[in-house]
Amino acid sequence: MADEFSRSYRKGDLIFEEGEDGHFACLLREGAVEIFQGHGADLVTIAEIAPGQIFGELSLVDGGRRMASARARVDSRIFLLDERIFKGKLGGLSADQRRSFARLIEFVRDTLPHGVAAAGGKPAGDPVAIEEMGVFVEGVEFASAMARDDDKFLRTLADLLVFYAKRRLPPR
Repeated sequence: MADEFSRSYRKGDLIFEEGEDGHFACLLREGAVEIFQGHGADLVTIAEIAPGQIFGELSLVDGGRRMASARARVDSRIFLLDERIFKGKLGGLSADQRRSFARLIEFVRDTLPHGVAAAGGKPAGDPVAIEEMGVFVEGVEFASAMARDDDKFLRTLADLLVFYAKRRLPPR
């Protein structure tokens, strides 16, 4: 992987901040990263990223702002996935595949992970949308449907979106 796309972060370094425009996604090569929302006493850890996982990709997929912040939990090395390369991969999807991605992303952006309390009485998610998404992710082998020609990048992205959606669903 080219050096211009590789970045090193020290323990505690901020990689990106909630609310920023997202012009890159990240692939963690070494170390550990914490994904969190809020600040101070209102800080909620959303996910722990391990080597080999992609994060920060939702902003590239739908053009929205960063939903959360990311910081290195230990000294870490990250490969940056450029917006141009990322969008080029997504450009190969069919209209149906793009709609499926958009549906998953909208659900993930609008719904808190199951069991995470909403601040200020904000609803954790629309009960009808939660039920519909439960049926959608249970009834589809989403990653296989998304990854034509054994495209590992799209398969990984699809797996991540399904993982994020399932974290927002109550246990069945």
